[in-house]
Order: sequence, then structure tokens, then C-alpha cells
Amino acid sequence: MISYSYVSRISGTTYFKKPINFQFYLKYQRDWTFFQNRQSSVNNYFANITATYKINENWLASATANSFNLNNNFQNFINGSLNYNPVKGKFNYKLQFINLANQSTFDILQINDFQSYSSKTRIIPRYIMLSATMRF
Repeated sequence: MISYSYVSRISGTTYFKKPINFQFYLKYQRDWTFFQNRQSSVNNYFANITATYKINENWLASATANSFNLNNNFQNFINGSLNYNPVKGKFNYKLQFINLANQSTFDILQINDFQSYSSKTRIIPRYIMLSATMRF
């Protein structure tokens, strides 16, 4: 058995002089396997984009979208957050909105000439979390 793998990544961040900025990350992975004169290949893509908006000196909002394509099995996740960081005071607060699209499972199915693989992972349903951090 012979296996090959190829991975490419690109990422970036904007630094606009405006209150909104973006971060992005893209990844492509391809794997080939040769076994008993048969070839198998798997293509995976991952994309992430985050938009951050500075409301004022104390408030920051962000939204993140993640997209996965694991051998033609598409999954998308959306999260958001609202941060309050007072200039004076010892506490920071963060309100997070997780799994806004309310995805229930993460599915992977791969079939080729000499094997099949199936995986289904349950995902925590949509939720909101408030956290506080104390600075020393």
C-alpha cells in the first residue's frame, strides 16, 4: 500500500481603519491511496470566516461561519459573540451564541473500491453561554 497526501492553506486578516474587520482561513487536503492495483482518493475542504465589529471602546461583536466539505459531505456551523470590556474594572464579559444553525449531527461517509467508512457524531444543540473573566 502506498499513500500520498497534499495540504494547502491560506489565511488572512484585515486591518481596516474602520470598526469592521475580517479573518479568514482556507484549507484543502487531498489523500491518495494505492492498494492492489486500485486507487482511492479523499478530498477535504475547510473554510472559516470571522467578521468582527467594534461597536465602541467597550463593546465588540463577532460572527463566525465554518464550512466543511469532507469528501462531498457538507457541514456548516455559525457562531457569534458579544464582548464587553470596560476600560476600568476587573471584569470582562462575553456572551456566546453557539451552533446558531442548530446542526444536530456531523456526518462523514467515504466509499471507495476497497473500503467504506461511515461516522456520525452528535453535536450539542444551539446554546447561549455567558462568561465573566477577572483581571488581576
